[in-house]
Amino acid sequence: IRSPQEGGGVSYEQVVDKETTFDHWMFKLRGQIARAWFCGWVPPIEAEVAKLHLNPLLIKKSREIKESLEVIEQLCVEGKTTAKALISTLATIKNHKIMSVEDRDAIETHGKKLLEIEGLFSRVVNVEVELKCFYVWYQNLMHNLNGQTLDQMAKETFQAFELVSEGAELVHVYVEKVLSLAKPKPINLSEHIAPFKEN
Repeated sequence: IRSPQEGGGVSYEQVVDKETTFDHWMFKLRGQIARAWFCGWVPPIEAEVAKLHLNPLLIKKSREIKESLEVIEQLCVEGKTTAKALISTLATIKNHKIMSVEDRDAIETHGKKLLEIEGLFSRVVNVEVELKCFYVWYQNLMHNLNGQTLDQMAKETFQAFELVSEGAELVHVYVEKVLSLAKPKPINLSEHIAPFKEN
């Protein structure tokens, strides 16, 4: 039974050790992201990683996606920065139907930058298909924008990058913990070898 601090409820743990596959691990991580988004909490990461039964393939795949996660995080930062710049530009325009050429060009520049970021995002997940869920989530969020004006849609675009960034950062932390656990640890021989005693 989980403690109230960990969300309560009942959890079941397998008695017989079973090798953790990468696909199964990613499935569980997607669940953790959803929990972070909609419930506002996740189980302690150290405890969750300690339950994993590490194997060479899981460690190898974790190393492979680490760099792509960092790229996705950076793209989200650029996306949020661009969306925020677009919001600032729109805030200075009194009438969005009648604007100066300079304002129109600035909005167009920000729009093209967002499309460029989206294209780079697509290329990253085409290389690491295990991370395609982030791009699919981003597309769904952008497809379901509710804003009726440009500034409202710009704010929702910022929120979309914010959510994807939060998910990528969470997976990145898990990957770092797994790789840290997989590192060889020095052994103090004096603790394992009994001292020699003379008769």
